[in-house]
Amino acid sequence: MIRFRVLTEVDELEEIARIAEDVWGVNQGIPVNLMRALATHAGVIIGAYEYDDPVGISAAFVALHPRALWSHMTGIRPDKQRLGVGTGLKWAQRAWALEHGFEEIHWTFDPLQRGNAHFNLHLLGAVSVSYFPNFYGIMNDNITGSLPSDRVIAEWRLRDPIVESLSLNRDTRPKMPAPSSDSIILDMDEKQMPIVHLLTDRPHVYVRVPPRLSDLQRQNVDAALAWRIAQRETLMPLFERGYRAVDFLSEGQFHAYFLVQTA
Repeated sequence: MIRFRVLTEVDELEEIARIAEDVWGVNQGIPVNLMRALATHAGVIIGAYEYDDPVGISAAFVALHPRALWSHMTGIRPDKQRLGVGTGLKWAQRAWALEHGFEEIHWTFDPLQRGNAHFNLHLLGAVSVSYFPNFYGIMNDNITGSLPSDRVIAEWRLRDPIVESLSLNRDTRPKMPAPSSDSIILDMDEKQMPIVHLLTDRPHVYVRVPPRLSDLQRQNVDAALAWRIAQRETLMPLFERGYRAVDFLSEGQFHAYFLVQTA
């Protein structure tokens, strides 16, 4: 059974900090002294425990522009991933945020990481309206590697009716038409390379995501970089025109898309 609790004490923060190293690599987490300051005066750190064994962490601080809770990191121990721990951490974070007067939680995620996109947009009901090239610089971590660290911002509107329904394990979003040749503006060829189509004025479009980024980086770094640039050149103009990413569709290993529509 997984339990979630707010952490403030040094010993428990030291214990939970090791998860960040397991997920992102050595020296990629938050120093414990900074975690202590954050947990007691600037935000919240929530730990996930299987009995007394730490398996996940979520750290967030107060953002001012706009005022929201900024979720800096959420990480799950590799052997405990895909078991619902991350989802539980985010709902625990939402409960804390509402209790402390926040209406939104924001965070970044890599739009090439299909698991993150599915988690943030489809399972949690967040939306994305902005894209930042190389947001953190070249990170050389276990996940992004040497790619530019492009990120989109997830905006989680905590009282949105869709989010409310998802918190009750119901999905009230209207069913959208399936991706088609005239609605897909970033697609993939038979060699798994990106194909960028002209932008349209359709009220909704689909932006494809390649299969596992880690596999792509290992097999063909140039292809991974091509996907990074193609997504950047597709999503940035869409967001600048007032579109927003509202859902993520995944149909097997090779078919995964952002659903992007007008506001």
